[in-house]
Amino acid sequence: MPRAAPPLRTPTLLAVAIVATASLAACRDPPELVLQNARDALADLGKIACSNQDQLPDAIENFAQYVEPRAAGLLRTAPSVEKKSTDQFTVFVTCKPPPGVLPDGEVAKVEQADKRSVVRIKKKKGKGEVEVPMVLVDGHWKLDLLEMPTFGAAIQLQ
Repeated sequence: MPRAAPPLRTPTLLAVAIVATASLAACRDPPELVLQNARDALADLGKIACSNQDQLPDAIENFAQYVEPRAAGLLRTAPSVEKKSTDQFTVFVTCKPPPGVLPDGEVAKVEQADKRSVVRIKKKKGKGEVEVPMVLVDGHWKLDLLEMPTFGAAIQLQ
């Protein structure tokens, strides 16, 4: 008669958990790649908002995948909010989003902690750097748009 395998001991379970966590961290895109992908998705969103409103929900969803959940929810409701507000409230998914929402420039430095990251962008014009904060959500880096002054400026009362 076959014998049952011995039960796993706590140190073995801990080792398995550490290896699994390390494997997941190695598979995620780094913050600077997430930022570049988000920039590309935002550029596509601007083009679609100007030319093909039927594809706008898909373009918003494409950009929202790089954004933390609270801001992603706001993005998804933006077109209906803009239609109902009769030009009194503008969200940046209108035709030609403000250019500064995601700053241009070269990545100067990436600072990472457990669940937060900051990508520092060297300004193209002038001196200094701009910070792009990110948070870890379900094992993936997401833009923390609500913490960015550029996003706050892109949502404005007129």
